[in-house]
Amino acid sequence: MSDLFAGLSLQRLQVFVAVADHGGFSAAAEYLDLGQPTVSFHVKALEQLFGARLLVYRARRVHLTAEGQALYLAAADMLQQAERVSASIRSLREGQAGHLHVGASMAFELPTFFQLVVAPFQQSHPRLQLSLEFGHSVRLAEAVHEKKIDLAYVVNWRLPADARYTPLHAADFVLMVAPNHPLASRRAVTSEDIYAAGLITAPLFSQEWPHYEHLLRS
Repeated sequence: MSDLFAGLSLQRLQVFVAVADHGGFSAAAEYLDLGQPTVSFHVKALEQLFGARLLVYRARRVHLTAEGQALYLAAADMLQQAERVSASIRSLREGQAGHLHVGASMAFELPTFFQLVVAPFQQSHPRLQLSLEFGHSVRLAEAVHEKKIDLAYVVNWRLPADARYTPLHAADFVLMVAPNHPLASRRAVTSEDIYAAGLITAPLFSQEWPHYEHLLRS
């Protein structure tokens, strides 16, 4: 069996399939950009390996014998499988396939996150499986640093010094008050007004809260 594997290379099978597909050694050599002696060598090696004649000449064209037909079908399938394996590995190396674990800060509205991050990413990487985890920015940044997740969508606030990030967008603050609230009739509201009125934000004990407080005081 080891002798069979040693003599049965993908290149040799590719040459044999090309000879059958193109009807001759010269045409196969031109198609594969090989010398005709090289093509003949590979075909002869296969015939010696299997102890059978694989090709015959008729009407100035190469034809498959019964043994050659059996090898041709198996070889074509093996070459297609090799292409699929190569494509799968290439996709993994290029980040087009596989699994990605993403963390997302609870400070953002979910529709914003899905519209700006998840949907475009899945459109450009349809073969990549995405799993999501929600939490606080600081904890998610630490999870990336500890390689527990692959990347995170967070507020740029008190991130680790060695964290590498790319700004995606600026998030607007939206103030909601009751119709009878004193600020409801104001055409413009300052950060001092908001801070003086008191602000409820969710989650209440979020680690992003110092960021909000800093913005309101600045």
